[in-house]
Amino acid sequence: MTRRFVLVTLALAVVAQAGPRRPPKAPRVRAPPAKAPPAKKLVKSAGEVTWVGVEFAYVDRGSAEGVEVGKPLILSRGGRAAGTCTVQSVAEHSARCTGLTLRVGDRFTVSAAPAPPPEGPKPLPTELELRRRGALVESTPWVLRRFDSPALTLGAGLHASAALSHTTFFTAASPRPAFGQQRVDVVVSDLELWKGLRVSADLSVLNFSSRPEVTRTVYTQTPVLLVRQLELGFRRADLPLAAGLGRTWLTTGPGLLVLDGAHTSFRIGAAEVGVFAGLLPDGARLTPSLSQWSTGAFTRLSFTSGEGASAAVLQVAGRAGYALRDGIGSRFEAAVGAGYWAGSAFDAHASVEVGYGSTQAAAGIDAARLDLGWRPTERLLLLASGRYRGLPIAGVPEVGLVSPGLSALHGDLAATWQLTPALVVGLRGGVARDFTSTLTQLRAGPELSMPGLFGGPVSLGLGYAEEVGWLRGRSGWFNLSVTAGSFFRVLSRTSFFHQQPTAGAEGLFAAELGQSLSLEVTPWRFVRARLVLVGRQTAGEAFAPMGSVGGQVAGTF
Repeated sequence: MTRRFVLVTLALAVVAQAGPRRPPKAPRVRAPPAKAPPAKKLVKSAGEVTWVGVEFAYVDRGSAEGVEVGKPLILSRGGRAAGTCTVQSVAEHSARCTGLTLRVGDRFTVSAAPAPPPEGPKPLPTELELRRRGALVESTPWVLRRFDSPALTLGAGLHASAALSHTTFFTAASPRPAFGQQRVDVVVSDLELWKGLRVSADLSVLNFSSRPEVTRTVYTQTPVLLVRQLELGFRRADLPLAAGLGRTWLTTGPGLLVLDGAHTSFRIGAAEVGVFAGLLPDGARLTPSLSQWSTGAFTRLSFTSGEGASAAVLQVAGRAGYALRDGIGSRFEAAVGAGYWAGSAFDAHASVEVGYGSTQAAAGIDAARLDLGWRPTERLLLLASGRYRGLPIAGVPEVGLVSPGLSALHGDLAATWQLTPALVVGLRGGVARDFTSTLTQLRAGPELSMPGLFGGPVSLGLGYAEEVGWLRGRSGWFNLSVTAGSFFRVLSRTSFFHQQPTAGAEGLFAAELGQSLSLEVTPWRFVRARLVLVGRQTAGEAFAPMGSVGGQVAGTF
């Protein structure tokens, strides 16, 4: 029995030794105590009570310095406690509080977290990102903007301006105004109505409240309506087709052509071709005329090379057609123009208009023009312009122009040099040759301007011109401008004019002193008011002083 018990005990011990064993318990490791977050540094500032009323007081510290609504400010006076003031409302650097026995000058201390340090410069975009952005810009369609009026762009393509003005002309020899005119001007430029359908208008209404019995103006009635443009058009950047109907300006081809009719064009890549037809209005009164008309075709090509500020653009335009005009009959007319821009350093523009038929100018050239601009350095600017008119009544070169001028040649030269940002010197000259009378006149003289005198709002200008030719004389002027931001502007101009008696022009001897003063106020970005005073005095007892007073209120939207 004892032996059996021993054997069973040994067997159980062997089985227990061969069975699975429990892993030993890992020793407990205490985690290090958590570090408390660093205490925020506070910036303390001392403030004081600046104003005390019956119900509340103001202090010179606000939310930027740590003042909070509902919290009391502990006040001190002369180093002793002076009570509290509970904050009711807070601004950035001031607050309003209520309390008892408060006095101006009571001091308190507040604390606020310091402003975060400014962020450093962000990393430059990668070359791949720059290429992606460049491709996005190049894929965006763009169109040339017309600058036919000083209208302001606002919102979804609204371009409109309106002006109401009154002018009174007077002489000291007459107790009543010699001439009074009221005028309303309205311009709506390229206003989109719906999905590319656009309207443009440029018109004026003139009313003569008084005028001499004998006057040279072509406007014998009053009031007078002058419609320069009243066009319903269609144009979209994503469609090649464009059109216009009404009193329209054909500005795509060279030479301004005003039509009471229609035109349409189609874009093919960098080229645009189109046709036009319509009546030609009276050049002076702008009234519709059934006796003259024009029809033809036009085209425009654009070429671009280079990128960025060094890019060069060449634009060539042409117009050809048949016209019937009052006074010169029927004839074939054509015009070619080109414009070249080489960055911001050089630009050139040239145009030639020709006509062949019942009446034509020498060599068939009705008009020609050349304009050059060159900026060899940032401070030097050179300008040159030449104009030739071979047929006095060819077309309407300026809309509503009363007298288009005679057959003549005009040339102008100008150079300006910026010595300093506040000192600019210049030299201007010109020549005019009238082919009908064979008279020639030349003028030349220096100019001096000081924009932003001494870094302030005052600008000065001084100029002189000597004239030689069939009429000898000289003129000078002095300009003073004071500008107070975009709100207020004063412009004064004093001028002197002198003509010497010369052979064949003895009766034109005169000496005259003139003064003009313009006050302009812009109380709101869309509204402008202007007052203009003009006066002049001619030497001699037979000439009484004369002048004008004009006022204008204008709005741009």
